[in-house]
Amino acid sequence: MQQSNKKRVVILGAGYGGVIAAQGLGKLAKKLNLDITLVNKHNYHQMVTRLHEPAGGFAEGDEVRIPLKRLVNDNVKLIKDWVEAIDPVNKQVTLKEQVVAYDYLVIGLGSDPEYFCIPGLQEHSYTLRSLNAARLIKTQIEGSLAKYKVESQSEEGLLNIVVGGAGFTGIELLGELAEWLPVVAPKYDVNVKDIRLICVEAAPTVMPGFDEELSIKAADILRNKGVELKIGTPVKEVTQDYVMIGDEKIPTKLMIWTGGVRGNSVLEDSGFTTQRGRANINEFLQSTNFEDVFIIGDSSIYYDENGRPLPPTAQIAMQQGEHLVHNIERLLTGQEMTPFVFINRGIIASIGPKEAVGIVFGKRVSGLLAVYLKRLVHYRYLFIFGGIPLVIQGFLGQFIPQVSIKSDYTTLNG
Repeated sequence: MQQSNKKRVVILGAGYGGVIAAQGLGKLAKKLNLDITLVNKHNYHQMVTRLHEPAGGFAEGDEVRIPLKRLVNDNVKLIKDWVEAIDPVNKQVTLKEQVVAYDYLVIGLGSDPEYFCIPGLQEHSYTLRSLNAARLIKTQIEGSLAKYKVESQSEEGLLNIVVGGAGFTGIELLGELAEWLPVVAPKYDVNVKDIRLICVEAAPTVMPGFDEELSIKAADILRNKGVELKIGTPVKEVTQDYVMIGDEKIPTKLMIWTGGVRGNSVLEDSGFTTQRGRANINEFLQSTNFEDVFIIGDSSIYYDENGRPLPPTAQIAMQQGEHLVHNIERLLTGQEMTPFVFINRGIIASIGPKEAVGIVFGKRVSGLLAVYLKRLVHYRYLFIFGGIPLVIQGFLGQFIPQVSIKSDYTTLNG
């Protein structure tokens, strides 16, 4: 059959949902006569749920990224490029370097930070949105420690680290930093007692909306690790020299923002109906505006049976990616598509390498049991992505051979 007769399926984004969709459709490419293209700004998949580890100093980065060539088969064409615009009327995607046409489009572009119009927040904060962003946070912390001892008159607040947001991302980052700072501070001749690690959350509890008992436990764990919790107090302003929290001014050179996300801005700019940037979809995961466009993961907003929006999690994105493959197969074989139903297997937040809290199949877990279950969840993801070989490499802690990256860090720390 000629190439022109193939249905062109373009997948935007190689996050958790995008990879699952690309893998599933790649296996069906010959059966369904598909021409599949996966577009991503990196040539690797990054495990966003583990970015707190390189940011917190206990991982160098290669442990949280997997080359895309290892995840999808030869039926999937890979394009490393940035998505600049989507034209759903003319069925084409404008990338930075080229234009790609499609018959069916799968959007899994993830999310952007939500700054809530807080003055100076976007300009003067760091976000944990990518591997390089995680590395930058680590570098900034080490730079502050070095600068503190080098200068005769240290800048005010140089050792104050403020994390805005006490959701799962913020909690996991705080736990990691609280364990790493006592290890790294002596290397720069800094007394760890001079460092302030501060968490700011506008809601009345950490992990808002989560189980109350586990939220209290998580807060206690963080306090015991030396984290200052400022709960029920919103961030009012951020500058390069301080953070305004309520009526309190905290001098700092490092504000890390984990306080919220919104859908990728490309969706709003391309004519999709959105809520805080997340596109509206129907029960079949199709855009409510264009039936040949499927939208999954953080890019979409989907409501459960109680009318509540599902949170942006990797678990949901992966289940949507799997169901999308099922629906596209049914669509192209003349069968009725089936509604997506999320199966909640639970969620666990690590609070440093030795502490975690979560709910698994409706049961509360904490302590070492939760830590081990968190690891099992990670290995389950790896097994779904790449089977036993990927699990083994994940256990060894390295998916990409280290060449220059490792030597760069050795030089920096040396």
